Amino acid sequence: MNIKRLIVILNILSIFILTGCKNTKDINYNSDIKVNGPSLKISLIQTAYEIYTTNIENLSNNSTYEDLYNNTSRAAKKHYKWLTKTYNSMDDDMKFKLKNIFDSNSSWSYTNSVINLDDNASVSDIVDTLISSKNLSLSSDLQMI
Repeated sequence: MNIKRLIVILNILSIFILTGCKNTKDINYNSDIKVNGPSLKISLIQTAYEIYTTNIENLSNNSTYEDLYNNTSRAAKKHYKWLTKTYNSMDDDMKFKLKNIFDSNSSWSYTNSVINLDDNASVSDIVDTLISSKNLSLSSDLQMI
């Protein structure tokens, strides 16, 4: 009786395994997939956010953040220096606006606002879209950028 039970269980398992398998020759693959690099509309926002994060948001944690870049790779250390140099080259008004931009909305909110723009959108198109976005509720000083 135990052998009959074992045979029944093995048959049931075999059926489950065989019905779950498919012949891969029947699958049609779409080879028209195109992978693009980051577009300007995303790069502008993410770069500004990284400058903000490095120089404003993590100001109290700056040594830890700097260590992260410095101990990752030479390229990361160079990038960190570029982020701080770029921020330090801004005038006070620009620094204030950068702070207000990301204090009021997340980088994702800005990215979400421009995501439907064409990948070849100009800086003017991107700025106009952000300023006119109802979802962002930008303060009046940011609407005059």
